[in-house]
Formats: sequence, C-alpha cells, structure tokens
Amino acid sequence: MQFFTRAAVFAVLAVLAGTTVALPSELATHELEARGKPAHWSSKLESYKTYHTRYMELECSSHKNTKFFKVCCGPLKKKQKLSSRPAACDPDKTFWADDCGNHSEAKY
Repeated sequence: MQFFTRAAVFAVLAVLAGTTVALPSELATHELEARGKPAHWSSKLESYKTYHTRYMELECSSHKNTKFFKVCCGPLKKKQKLSSRPAACDPDKTFWADDCGNHSEAKY
C-alpha cells in the first residue's frame, strides 16, 4: 500500500509541475508489451498475445508462489479451452470482491 501511496504522491507532484509521468504499473505493462513473444514460445501453446492479456488482466505478477498462480496463470495448450480451468481463472468471470485482486476466496 505504501508503494502505491508514494506513486500517487509522485504523480500528483509531477502534474502540478506540469510534467507527464508514467506510473510504475504502466511502465511494467509497456515493458512487457514491448518485448513481444519470447523466442522459446511453443507452437503447442495458445497465442502469446491471448496468454499475456489474460496474465495482465488477472494480475498474475502479484500472485506468484500461490495456488492461484499455479492453477490460473500458465498458458493454455493450443486446443485447451479456458473453461477447463476454474472460473477464477477467467477474467470475464472473475469477480473482484475487494477490487484488490484478492483471490483467496476463489475456488480453484
């Protein structure tokens, strides 16, 4: 929480100074998008763009070393459907009870 407070204060000060600033989360997203598909990405997996979009929407980078990450954040096989995973793994079906990405109550 303290990190986000500092980022918000920095952004407000930058706006008051008349400069444009990218917040850390925007920088991370842009950096990942700029990298594109990794060279080792297998043709046996879903498209990298589809995988990466879901990874970002589920905020997987915030859930490393959790059961949620293990179950929901890996790429699907090419013909595998997202519906084969728990509903918490589908950004269109995931509800954010506390809007903080807390998946502790989800069933997976």
